[in-house]
Amino acid sequence: MTVSLHRTTHIGASEVKAHFADIISRVAYGNERFIVERHGKPVVAIVSLGELVDFTPSEDKPGFLSFQGIWGDLLSDEEIDDFVAAVYRLREEPATPVEPLNLG
Repeated sequence: MTVSLHRTTHIGASEVKAHFADIISRVAYGNERFIVERHGKPVVAIVSLGELVDFTPSEDKPGFLSFQGIWGDLLSDEEIDDFVAAVYRLREEPATPVEPLNLG
């Protein structure tokens, strides 16, 4: 597994507003990430452009293949193969009917 060199800090929205320039510098040059919280709940992340590009699906590959390469060392080739095989098995199973919600 790859160890992240980024430090993640949780911060309130009001703190972001008060220290925005400093936060941008820390993200861009200091390998930091920020999780912005509103009323104690995470609502958005501030990450570097490079990190965003790493997690953006490729437009030249369709579907699941668009995520090829972003897994890094999180999963082995065997684990990825097992996952894909499980997805194909599930696609072949008949769908289970779902009862409609009664909202009235």
